[in-house]
Formats: sequence, structure tokens, C-alpha cells
Amino acid sequence: MSSGRSIFFVAGDPVDVIVSSLGYPVYVLLLLGILKILGAIVIALPGLPRLKEWAYAGTFFQLALAAASHALVGTGLLDLVYATVVLVVTLTSWALRPRDRVLTA
Repeated sequence: MSSGRSIFFVAGDPVDVIVSSLGYPVYVLLLLGILKILGAIVIALPGLPRLKEWAYAGTFFQLALAAASHALVGTGLLDLVYATVVLVVTLTSWALRPRDRVLTA
């Protein structure tokens, strides 16, 4: 493969190309990557109910804004559908979490 991309891991344009086409600077990927990893760790760890709420909220807003960006720029229906499906999965995960992981007043 002369392009240097592996078809096993990439199905489309590289992420930096997509982010640039949406009008965002590429350095945003580093910030989003760090925050997504931290959020996933918090959601996977036991306890930490308030941090879990923040992690779910951050994931929700990131995916909602990604879907909105794709819709406004018109990058393609598949990109919009992907962001929306992952957003629904995130909301489902939040709604179906065990009672012991729910933040109480």
C-alpha cells in the first residue's frame, strides 16, 4: 500500500483531515484525546459518582457538537450518523448504569 494507511485500522480519511475539514485546528485532537482517555478511565473505575457524571456529560457534549459540526459543514451523512449513533450509545450507557453508580442528592 503506497499511501501508508492500513485498511485494517482506517476506513476513510485520517482524523486530522476530518478535523481540519470541520474548521478546527489539529491541536484540538491532543486535548480531546487526553480528555476522552481520562473520561473512559473514570467511567470504568468503581466509585467516583460525581466524576462519572462529568465524564458522561463531557462525552455527550463532545459527540453532540461533533454531530452538529458534521451537519453544519455538510461532510457527509455517514459522519453525521456515526456521531449520532455513538451519542445514543453514550446516553443509553448513562441511563442504564447500575444504581450504585448513580449520583444521589
